[in-house]
Amino acid sequence: MLIKLQSRQRGAALVVSLVILIALTLLGVTTMKGSSTELIMANNLMESALAFQAAEVGLNTAEGNLLAGNDPANMLTATDADPNYFSKATWTGPAATTITTSLANITNNPQFITKYLGEWNPDLAVSSLDPGFGGYGQASTARKVDYFPLTARGSGRNGVTFRTVQSYFGRLQ
Repeated sequence: MLIKLQSRQRGAALVVSLVILIALTLLGVTTMKGSSTELIMANNLMESALAFQAAEVGLNTAEGNLLAGNDPANMLTATDADPNYFSKATWTGPAATTITTSLANITNNPQFITKYLGEWNPDLAVSSLDPGFGGYGQASTARKVDYFPLTARGSGRNGVTFRTVQSYFGRLQ
């Protein structure tokens, strides 16, 4: 009797177990691929955040220098054309100022470029720098303002990721 039962088995348990094993293997490979992609995304986000923080340090340093009255010797003037801020040559050229910072995990020190647009005098006729709030026909008590567009560039820890930020800064005279 035992011999007849063994001859009727066709290996169904083996086929079912192999199908389940293949399904579990595919699920594991898909999960590993997803985890690898998420790890790459998290690393890119960290790189971008580090580069942005470094650029912000450069911008804050430029603003602090202007507030202290320390105009950079390599400052661009209103008649100078704006450089291509996304070109590496701009940041290795004479207009860029490199600062030393204690910001951890960055490869290159932040840099900034300062440009002087001119002076806005509220008591004079409307100019291209006029912010649009005049004295309505009478002399104002407002002070003169020097206008500067400031552009800063920072890099992350791999030295390949860069962030560029820009602000317009007004310094009271």
